[in-house]
Amino acid sequence: MTEGVKNICLTITSLAPGGAEKQCLLLASLLQEWYNVYLVIIDDQPTYQGHLDFISIKDLNHIFLEGHSLKKITTLRDFLVQNNIDLIFSYLPRDIIFSAIAGRGIVKKHIGGIRNALMEKSKIRFLRFFHNHLLSASISNCASGKDFFSSKGLQADKIHVIPNGIKIDTIPFRRLESESITITTMGRLVAQKDFPTAISSLDYLRTILPDNGPRLKLQIVGYGPLEEDLRQQIALAGLADNVKVITDAQDLSTVLKNSDIYLCTSIFEGVSNAILEAMAQSLPVIATDAGDNKLLVNHGINGYICGIRDHIGIGNALKLLIVDYKKRIDFGEKSYEILKKNHDLTVFRDRYLHFISEIE
Repeated sequence: MTEGVKNICLTITSLAPGGAEKQCLLLASLLQEWYNVYLVIIDDQPTYQGHLDFISIKDLNHIFLEGHSLKKITTLRDFLVQNNIDLIFSYLPRDIIFSAIAGRGIVKKHIGGIRNALMEKSKIRFLRFFHNHLLSASISNCASGKDFFSSKGLQADKIHVIPNGIKIDTIPFRRLESESITITTMGRLVAQKDFPTAISSLDYLRTILPDNGPRLKLQIVGYGPLEEDLRQQIALAGLADNVKVITDAQDLSTVLKNSDIYLCTSIFEGVSNAILEAMAQSLPVIATDAGDNKLLVNHGINGYICGIRDHIGIGNALKLLIVDYKKRIDFGEKSYEILKKNHDLTVFRDRYLHFISEIE
């Protein structure tokens, strides 16, 4: 423990089933070995049961704020004073704003979060003001995020890059060769993830693979507002037998373990938690050149990087893996090695401990 910092508060907007929420809880569980750690959730909805289970298992000290916005800010300010908080880590724009106002003048250090390499102009203006004038620093989970936001006027020397961490409780394994190939893509069913390009890629694959080739299956795992649009695209393309939208997956690890290739078609990203989870399951990865994808996927080593919205390029890359079992296995083994070296929780924890000691 650093001499100056004893009590740390982590704030998150809600316990929605997203990457920022998962990373917040992971960090809280890791830091509580060194500090008194408190978790503050601004809104009680949406709430993902898996996050509640994690909080219970890790015995995280946490509160949900209640009432209207002003009451929440007042409650948070009282909480920060009562627990003598030295340092706040905030993750998303809403909780950054709440905690910056509540902690003004009473908390020594307040660290904001940058979780993507793209943001709406209106939100950038708010984040720029808070970062430049109210926050001690911001942590970006991706190098591309630092580049993007510093180009928008956020002070670059106050942006620190610490990539996402992931609990690796798997060992490398080799999939058996099969007559069918399962391609999996995961995420919220929103425009950012560009699942229509994934569907178009599979449609294109049918034109370049031989009729006696392996049976193809694409599974889109997630939920969100574009579900019906995706189902309509699948039906119009005549791909109902090949493409499934799965909105109620209970065990993503099993889904990935039973897959052969992981596909990411995002238009923009930070560090993709879904890609990290796929790498933990020894999967080769095909991803668009969005965010830090090219730092996770070494082109020609553990997968291929393709152009955004380039369904033909993605289809051709998929073909390279579909027709070559050995390449799929070799790339999958490399995925695991890269993940273990750069994103293991021990590495993630040590980066934050070093950051805390430096900012103190």
